[in-house]
Amino acid sequence: MKRPHLTQRGVFRSKYKWCKSGFIALQFTNHHHQPFIWEFANQHPDREFQKDVRTALINVGYHPASLTERIFHVLRQLLHR
Repeated sequence: MKRPHLTQRGVFRSKYKWCKSGFIALQFTNHHHQPFIWEFANQHPDREFQKDVRTALINVGYHPASLTERIFHVLRQLLHR
């Protein structure tokens, strides 16, 4: 079965032509992408990169959730399956 987001070799391919195969495009202004970008920055070894990414997210209006809020969000999702 052909997968719309995979090349013939099974490599991820974005719907955006400017995004190379094997990469994923995440938009800072997209509310669904913001938590993932925030977490990615937190895992990055470069502290300046972390700070710059977090600052850029805050500048576009992102408000990171507290750990407690994240836990309750996951629990709500699990309970409503």
